[in-house]
Amino acid sequence: MAAPVMNAFDIISLSSGLDLSGLFEGGKKREKRFTSVTAAANILERVEEIGEKLGFRVEERKGGTIGLLGGRWHC
Repeated sequence: MAAPVMNAFDIISLSSGLDLSGLFEGGKKREKRFTSVTAAANILERVEEIGEKLGFRVEERKGGTIGLLGGRWHC
């Protein structure tokens, strides 16, 4: 029995740390990720403060993520 043939995309898709779905999916998902040495609680507090001033509602989600909903320029 011959070994299965795998190309670079097959190998990349097996890695949980390399999510390339954003390159191929058509939907518009606005997302920003970053790392910081500042405590998450401090970052969340600051995002809430600024977000509320700009008319957003901050939503805490599972997995330690947050979402900004609404806003002054929301259509």
